[in-house]
Amino acid sequence: RTTTTSGGKILFVGSNDTVYLFDGTTVVPVQATTGDTVNETVMRLGSGSTAGTTIGAWRRGAGVAYVSVNGGSPQLVDLNPEHVAIRDGCGFLVLQTPADGNQVFQIDPANGNRTQISTDPADANQGAFRVATSGCQAVWSWQPTNASPVDFQYWNGTTTTTIATDVTDTTPSFVGGKLVYAKQVSGIEQVFLIDTNVSLSPVQLSTETDATKFQGRPQTDGRHVAWYRYNASGAELMLNGGIVFPTGPLNKIDNVEYQFQLDRGQLL
Repeated sequence: RTTTTSGGKILFVGSNDTVYLFDGTTVVPVQATTGDTVNETVMRLGSGSTAGTTIGAWRRGAGVAYVSVNGGSPQLVDLNPEHVAIRDGCGFLVLQTPADGNQVFQIDPANGNRTQISTDPADANQGAFRVATSGCQAVWSWQPTNASPVDFQYWNGTTTTTIATDVTDTTPSFVGGKLVYAKQVSGIEQVFLIDTNVSLSPVQLSTETDATKFQGRPQTDGRHVAWYRYNASGAELMLNGGIVFPTGPLNKIDNVEYQFQLDRGQLL
């Protein structure tokens, strides 16, 4: 679900459930096993507030998270995490709350203190699902009940606002203040961009005319946008502007994981 590499460093788990950080030169133990298994689907390494620094976060068992700066002493976050985003020295966790479902919290990596930034109630195991961060701001998917459409909510550092409604994916791509996502318009799925540096109004990027084709997993690196255009017979990778790459057909997009990565102008 999330990356555990940042700036040439790697956060990983050993066979004995000890958490390690490869700092670019040596492997450093960060947290010895506590008796609870590390859940690697909720584990991330991201950039710190200054060049060369990192922040890591991970879940143990079914109840708590830990955060660590530069492989330092782990700090406890005492609620069950479902997703994590870290960038630019800021960390955000989707945490299960007893009363209001899954909510988004900003985490102080120095001490593990949490501040809730999502503001609406939700049913148990509903609410926020995936969170992304850019410039210490955050975007997350929001579904308060199982019957509700999925929206994207945006926190600008002070205020939470719903900026996209009835989207077709629960994982936001939010880099450089730019959010890309897909949603249906008149029965046809299209790709949209919201540049929060300029406005919270969406701009349609795709010009799809075929209702049988879907625009899967839009991603941005803050400058470029790519997505899967697919149906039951196959798929192709689209770049903003209508470029198709590669020219041959691709396999159908996986329902869980990304089939490609876009970072700093490099497409993998």
